[in-house]
Amino acid sequence: MPRPPQALSALCTAFLCLLLCAGLAQAERVQAEPFAGLGQAVYLPLAIRQPDAPPTPAATINNGDFETGPGGGWTESSTVLGDKPGAIIKELHDTSIVAPRSGRYVAWFGGIHDDISILSQPITLPAGASHLVYAYRAYSEEPACGVDGGELALVRGETVNILDSVELCLATEREQWTLRQIDLTPYAGQTWTLRLRVATNGSLYSHFFVDDIGIAAN
Repeated sequence: MPRPPQALSALCTAFLCLLLCAGLAQAERVQAEPFAGLGQAVYLPLAIRQPDAPPTPAATINNGDFETGPGGGWTESSTVLGDKPGAIIKELHDTSIVAPRSGRYVAWFGGIHDDISILSQPITLPAGASHLVYAYRAYSEEPACGVDGGELALVRGETVNILDSVELCLATEREQWTLRQIDLTPYAGQTWTLRLRVATNGSLYSHFFVDDIGIAAN
C-alpha cells in the first residue's frame, strides 16, 4: 500500500536529521581524540622565556680594609716619604696612637710637615645607584681650620670631582671612628680613579686616619 506524500516527507526529514546528528557526533568524537599520525602539522602555543638580565656587578675596592697590607691595589705616594708601598698603609701595633676600626692596618696620612700624601686606585662603578662609605679619625694641633686638610675625589684626566673633604684642626678632631656615606649615582657605570689626598703645612701636626672603604648598592 503506497504511503501518502506527507508520510514520505516526514520520513525523509527524520532520516536526514538522524544522519546529521550521527555526523556531528562522529565529528565531536574525532576532534576529541588526539591525532598521532605522521605528517600531521601540530601547532602548539610557543612560550618564549626571556633570558634573565645579568646581575649588576658590584664595584669592589681592592684592599678596602687595608688588611692585605701596603699596596694591595693601592698606589701610595708622599712628597716626604716617597712613592713606595708602606708610605701610607701602615700596621699599627701601638694602639695608643689609634686603634684600627677593623683588623690591624689603616691608611695614615699626615703626621709630618709640608707633605702631600695620596692614596689611589682605579675603579669601575656599578650601573645601578650606589654609594661609597668610609671611616675616618682626625687629630690636629692646628688652632685654625683651613690650613691642613684632606679630600676624597674621583679623578679622570684633568677632571677632579671632590666627593668629600675634611679640614684638619682642633675643631674637627674625631676621637672615635666616624662613618661617611657618599652618593655615587651621578657616576654610575663609569670608570674613575678613587683618590684620597691629604696636605699638611710646615707648622704643628695633623693626622688623618682612614679605614674600611667600600662601595655598595642602594
